[in-house]
Amino acid sequence: MADPSLVRHLTHVFNACLKLSYHPSSFKHATTVILRKPGKDTYDSPRSWRPIALLPCIGKMLEKVIANRLKELVLDHSLLPNMQYGLTGRCTTKALQYLLNPIYRAWGIKKRLKATLMGLDIKGAFNHVDRIELLKALMKKGVPDWLILFVWSFLSSRSTTLKMPGSTSDKFWVNIGIPQGSPMSPILFLFFAAPIIEEASNGLFAGCTIYTFAYIDDTYLLAISKDYKTNCNTLEKVHNRIISWANGVGVSFSPEKYHVMHFKRPWSRDSNCKLMPNIPGIKKEVKDTMTILGVEVDRKLQWHTHITKVQAKVQAQMHYLKLTSGSIWGPNLKTMKQLYITKIRPIITYACGAWFIAGRDKRLCWGISRRRIAILESLQYRCLLRISGAMSGTPRKMLEKELNIDSIAVTLNRVEMAQRAISYLSLSFLAADRDVSSHAKEHSAQRAKALNTPEHKVLLRERMKISRGGEDVLPHPYDVLNRAAQDLRERAYDLVKLENGFRNKDEADTDRDWANPSIQVRAINDIARGDAGRESEKLWDDYRRRYAQKHDILMPAVYEFWGSHSFAYYMGLSRAQSTILLQCRTGIIGLNDHLFSKKAGDTMLPNRASQF
Repeated sequence: MADPSLVRHLTHVFNACLKLSYHPSSFKHATTVILRKPGKDTYDSPRSWRPIALLPCIGKMLEKVIANRLKELVLDHSLLPNMQYGLTGRCTTKALQYLLNPIYRAWGIKKRLKATLMGLDIKGAFNHVDRIELLKALMKKGVPDWLILFVWSFLSSRSTTLKMPGSTSDKFWVNIGIPQGSPMSPILFLFFAAPIIEEASNGLFAGCTIYTFAYIDDTYLLAISKDYKTNCNTLEKVHNRIISWANGVGVSFSPEKYHVMHFKRPWSRDSNCKLMPNIPGIKKEVKDTMTILGVEVDRKLQWHTHITKVQAKVQAQMHYLKLTSGSIWGPNLKTMKQLYITKIRPIITYACGAWFIAGRDKRLCWGISRRRIAILESLQYRCLLRISGAMSGTPRKMLEKELNIDSIAVTLNRVEMAQRAISYLSLSFLAADRDVSSHAKEHSAQRAKALNTPEHKVLLRERMKISRGGEDVLPHPYDVLNRAAQDLRERAYDLVKLENGFRNKDEADTDRDWANPSIQVRAINDIARGDAGRESEKLWDDYRRRYAQKHDILMPAVYEFWGSHSFAYYMGLSRAQSTILLQCRTGIIGLNDHLFSKKAGDTMLPNRASQF
């Protein structure tokens, strides 16, 4: 925490800068370092390197204040298209849901539409932003004059020193682009690039529907029609419109880096399409898999490539843990568990709200297969063996129970459902359900006043656009999951109402509290964790019954119910102590190996005669 006197001085300086719309010159000089872009075959070309501007920390604090003001304006006044992601509340998961949503709908209707995706690449996105055009874009969107003047001051008279391996350049002036490293740069780029979304979204294309979305400088075009040829022709037309805008503002694209993928239903017998849009410079190669916002999306949406990539990332992180800990040395068990939950498990759960489609009671259409869930369970099991010091062969359920860590399937379902409940209001799905009474719909509508989100409206509108093309014959998996998320929201609201009842607050107070996003998130996560805990209890009880039927002697770990009390045994113990305790409680212990080598019978009774 900063010293209070420093905070007062910074507040005074920052307020003066805001009042004068002035960005101090001492904050404008950057040291630009050159970092390798991952996944390149060669680094001989300058395009294989990414320049990052290292800026003064105090200056970045001021820039963060301005960036937050701009984000508030965007969200409060809808200054940017809803399909532009990268802002608060517009995360990668929502962007991927926006992509997958119409594809699932196209696969589910009777007419069996085809979907084609093309990813664009802006050449040197941040470095080639025309500053005059950026200021014009801010004026066109109605940004207040004082903010535009501050951005002008921020962009003016910038200088940098280029630092490369083995050499450092002299100071020179930078008169184009925005610094990649400033908190203001992403939101400014969104304003500058908004016409890409607007140009692609305007206009009608006969027999084809176009969906456009972007995450900062990553832009994607999705075409859906009756055949792939129509998709390619329409993508050409949309691309030409985007290029016309780009030529007027000095933006260049790199067609050689474009990627095209034709989606195909998993059980379809159609041959693989090799058609490509007729765009000069594009590589004539249709992709089977595309990396979209950190998720490997395959053309059949079966997620095998993504899970393989997740395995590789997790194994790399576990290798680092292996260098810092062993079964009897290194950080204690509590620290190792925290490292897994905060550092490694998020790699598995990343964006699972989009790709993890699994029903609790029955399998959903195009849901993830049990085999791939089993791969993830095995991956987590290997991680738990490493962090706990348990021996290979320790039953997975025992290990999860002793560490009080849910199975990965339960965890993914919890994270996915909480994300949906936080993000979207599912009232429209209820309204489409003929089994829901009018009273229930009215009751939900009353609660929904403060919950509706633009993103949900966009998803619903796009689904309905596809549905007009034919009758639904297969249920949309997102419809089913969103109805479950609506139930989660309802129970979270009831939790807030119950808590307010203990504080003598009425329903009006509850509605006001529920409108607070932090209270919503806390209540939804509490309910989701409770659901996950009950699911883990059920799975553990089922395992205990099966274990008791197969074994005459029960291990100490099996006697107890699921809960945090099991992990409490290991608190305060050293690494070696927790390891031996865990092995004793699970019955999978190195001593058994010694007994087996001596051909001695195992025993749980200390007074029983031994063979040696």
